[in-house]
Amino acid sequence: MTLSVTKEFVYVFTSKDQESTLRVPVPIPHKQSAEDLTGRLIYEHNLPCYVEKDLSSKLEEFVCQETNKLSDENAQEALDRVRSGDVDVEALAAQWERAYTQEVKDFAAPEVVSKEQQFSEVYHSLIHSPALETLLNLEHTYALTIEDLINQRDKDLEHLDQIQREDMEKAVKSLGVSYTDEQINQLAQQHFESTQMIEGKWANELSNQHEIQRREFRDWVMKVHEDSRSGNGTPSYMHRVRAMTSNLPDAEEEERTAVTRMEESFTIILGAQLKTTHNLRLLCASPLDLCRHKPHTVGGVMLAQPQRLQTAMSLYSNNLNGLILLVDSRLNAYTGIKKEFSKVCERSTDFHFPNLNQQFAQIQEQLQKAGPLRKGQGSGEEADRASVKSGASYGDTQVGN
Repeated sequence: MTLSVTKEFVYVFTSKDQESTLRVPVPIPHKQSAEDLTGRLIYEHNLPCYVEKDLSSKLEEFVCQETNKLSDENAQEALDRVRSGDVDVEALAAQWERAYTQEVKDFAAPEVVSKEQQFSEVYHSLIHSPALETLLNLEHTYALTIEDLINQRDKDLEHLDQIQREDMEKAVKSLGVSYTDEQINQLAQQHFESTQMIEGKWANELSNQHEIQRREFRDWVMKVHEDSRSGNGTPSYMHRVRAMTSNLPDAEEEERTAVTRMEESFTIILGAQLKTTHNLRLLCASPLDLCRHKPHTVGGVMLAQPQRLQTAMSLYSNNLNGLILLVDSRLNAYTGIKKEFSKVCERSTDFHFPNLNQQFAQIQEQLQKAGPLRKGQGSGEEADRASVKSGASYGDTQVGN
């Protein structure tokens, strides 16, 4: 099958009482318009201006005829290959079917709304309804449960570390009496395995708790939405969720001491005739403070911070906010601020996005796919640059009697 050919276009015109002939090779199919090619030919060969309209018409007719002829030849060649058995008819039919169903809207399969998209629409509608406070309290209750579980884990690991440290100090003091170097090494190995086992146990517990809370929260959101649309008076399921989240724990004053932050707010007015008002807030704090789930105390009861309200209402909307953390180029969360950020993410369940480790895994997978694509794209760009350097001249253009 011939994708493109070069055909010679011949144009005869009269100039100064003598007949002249223009011969120019034209690539078929031609990607430019006939008007553009006509202007280029008139400029390069100093043709008289009165031939422009006729030359453009003849050139457009020539390109159309040669393009149709090339298409007919390719179609006939393709039919001959099908008749001779060189082409698999079933595979060809499947290819055409995919082309129609994926490219032509009338033949495409109806769009199926995914569970993620359905949840996003339901959550966005509920968060802008009277169910807002109940949903925030539900998230807050879940976060307190995770925080309590993490505190238990930290105490367990701290107690284990203290016991192991005392055992090791005792063994080192008895070196050469009750313990040998090999026995101390074995003790250290036992301590390491015990620590790994306890950390693995708590990691599994946290992972299971995160998954359970995420599943329950999404189920509750969908059921509350269904109850609110049923039209049977007040939503009964909403009452059950509200009753569950109404008994928030009392605050412990010694653990909820307020932290003084440097911040200031400004209101500025810009514009001469049409004035616009802007509110600015300058805050000096650690960026991770904006990520932590930090309850505040109202009447001796711990409630969610008001900033979570703004975050919840801007989710699944066009008014998204982001926080940029400057980290190194390693795709992990083992050191620096990445480690602190990982701990912050661990202390509450994310009901809307994959957890941090899953996001790292997805990024790593995309990077592995992007490597070969970038190499292929680089070679393609080099070929394009070489083609541009070689030029796409019309060549052998002649004007004569």
